[in-house]
Amino acid sequence: MSSHATNTGHYVRPEWFGGPDDADTECLIPFCYYYEPDDFDAELQADGLSGNVDWLAEYHCEDPAWVFHRDAGRSVFDDRWRAAVDAFGERLGEPETVVRDEKGDHPWNYAAWRCGGNAVVVGQCADNGSYMTFEQALIWVGPHPVDEPFPTGEQFALRLEC
Repeated sequence: MSSHATNTGHYVRPEWFGGPDDADTECLIPFCYYYEPDDFDAELQADGLSGNVDWLAEYHCEDPAWVFHRDAGRSVFDDRWRAAVDAFGERLGEPETVVRDEKGDHPWNYAAWRCGGNAVVVGQCADNGSYMTFEQALIWVGPHPVDEPFPTGEQFALRLEC
């Protein structure tokens, strides 16, 4: 997958699924991942094997721009999302919409700003690059017609799938 790393170690990925004529008209920048260990991870560790938490830690351990918190809970994931919304809010004002998607095992949030015929969204969704093993918080930038309402939380999570 083609992507570009920023000088802070965050990857900017083109998001071509769902774009007009499959053109690279959208991009997303993941900035936080969340994973809740399960019984399978405990079994792997008991057998001396590495699980998903270890893989994620190793994947980001050499990049000083990423911070890995092994024991961080869902509240930390939500707090990181909220901090990004606040940072964009300082620059762009209050978001036009803030949505909470209560469907699924865990609720996800997104906040969106309209910028002419485009939108900036700070959202949460599954990380399809990990085959939906991890959840991610990300920034999405892409076209969004001025007269089109923002999608529901569930619709937006589907749009963010990459």
